[in-house]
Amino acid sequence: MNRFIALFLTLCFALVSCEQKPQNNSSENLEIAEKQEILIEDAVNFSMWKQGNNTYIEVPQSYKGAPTSTKYLLVPKTDTVPDHDEDIIIIRTPVERMVCTATVHLPAIEMLNEIDALVGFPSTKFISSEKINQRVKSGNIQELGMDSKLNMETLTSLEPEAVFGYTLNGNSQDLEQVNRLGIPVILQAAYLEKTPLGRAEWVKFIGAFFNKQELAEQKYKEIKSAYLAVKEKVKTTENKPTAFTGVVYNDVWYVPGGESWPAKLLDEAGVNYLWANDSSSGSMSMAFEAVYDKAAEADKWIGAAQYKSLQELLQSNERYAQFKAFKEGEVYAYIKRINENGGNDYFEAGTARPDLILSDLVKIAHPELLPDYEMYFYEKLK
Repeated sequence: MNRFIALFLTLCFALVSCEQKPQNNSSENLEIAEKQEILIEDAVNFSMWKQGNNTYIEVPQSYKGAPTSTKYLLVPKTDTVPDHDEDIIIIRTPVERMVCTATVHLPAIEMLNEIDALVGFPSTKFISSEKINQRVKSGNIQELGMDSKLNMETLTSLEPEAVFGYTLNGNSQDLEQVNRLGIPVILQAAYLEKTPLGRAEWVKFIGAFFNKQELAEQKYKEIKSAYLAVKEKVKTTENKPTAFTGVVYNDVWYVPGGESWPAKLLDEAGVNYLWANDSSSGSMSMAFEAVYDKAAEADKWIGAAQYKSLQELLQSNERYAQFKAFKEGEVYAYIKRINENGGNDYFEAGTARPDLILSDLVKIAHPELLPDYEMYFYEKLK
């Protein structure tokens, strides 16, 4: 082989090598890419970091009692998937076709201007968001049946790139079937956060799947700033009205534990919640008599479910009339934003907007601090 031919073959090999080399994120590049932690300020149930163009997410508890953490590796669609552990879930980003299974997923998607990516949802009649309802009516979002039994045929026909779901105990036949179909399931576990801001910060988790970390960060800063501004106002008052919450369901009265996020909201609204010293983070099951013994003389009854009047509340249980708060008409329910099918925006937008719930609670407990504010979710029962 003469020198000219050898040089020609060398150049050809070099060109072929260049064409075969991935655009980004080769294993070699990842080895030298610096790991960059993404700041998570208040949420404790997920962490994120960048390495090269990829985003890694770890969720210690995708549901209560989960034996292991859930890990996601988010790789841009234009890049090569790097070497990874077997248990990591690969998601190609940005996600452009998705299915959600709960209304709590929707506020963050709307904040991030990604509702066009939503192609399917169960029980669409319970959606509160006007923008998303418009897309349901126009046929751009398909009804998938009740959330306890997804229509798999319709779901697969939508060709979603991911299904955002949730599970309280890890047992969901629907989500297991979605997994078997080869569609990645992303478990949203914000409900396990113990603080209102911690729940809201999950907008960053959602944003990562759309490559919108900066917008998610901005939205969270706005929510947190509004929340802290309202909280700051409460520091100027020394009066803390006593309060209780909940109603009886099937002879059981459920009250939030002292470490739960509703209890945190009441505390930060300057309310003396009667079970604030309890150490549980979920709901406690109590008898009517146990609640009455403690709350009979409480100043406020906040969160009387979805009853629309004192009379309606009384018809459900005549013993409610014995409470001082009932006698004085200091009963409040989150009924202001319920659609014609019973969908309640308190459980949809409220999860992502603790600043609005906190403002409502401050208005209830300390109306003098927010004289011009009109409650967003709550109404005083008449």
